[in-house]
Amino acid sequence: MYQLKKAELSIEDLLFDMSGKYTNNKDSSFMDLNIKGRNIDLQRTFSIFPKEYFDALSAYKAQGMVVFETRIKGVIAKNSSPHVIADFTLNNGDLIEKETGAHLKHLSLAGHFESRNKKNHEVIEFKNISGVLENGKIEGNILISNFKTPSIEAELNGNLSMKKMKQFINSEKMETLDGNASIRS
Repeated sequence: MYQLKKAELSIEDLLFDMSGKYTNNKDSSFMDLNIKGRNIDLQRTFSIFPKEYFDALSAYKAQGMVVFETRIKGVIAKNSSPHVIADFTLNNGDLIEKETGAHLKHLSLAGHFESRNKKNHEVIEFKNISGVLENGKIEGNILISNFKTPSIEAELNGNLSMKKMKQFINSEKMETLDGNASIRS
């Protein structure tokens, strides 16, 4: 068994504080780790997660600092993975679509991610979202579960230019989007 009372971990030049324990057995391992990141650069955060989760975000330039805390606890084996819980905040961040230049600014949110040792049991929640796209504002909460066949629940309020939204999303699947939208849920 390995015991970490206070350790520093560097991934892609991002620094994290770690504590906890790790036990390695013949066919499985057990971990109970706490990982904290303070003032982690948002753009560089995208590079440390699996590409399939953040591939869509590569179209954006991100600015801002993230604070987060993660706990990983459970058995690691051929048919088992640990329970992962992560809480994070972003204050006054920016996302800029690289091709169109559409700019979501003053982005703030509190987030929660959870993945349990069951197939299709992943949840990510964004609370207290607020941001400005051009002159339009958006506020609300979003819950996404079951990443393979996502279920999305959203409570959003705001006023947005659909032309700017199309530029920000920049999808070939959207041919035309125009006008203004007032969102109340």
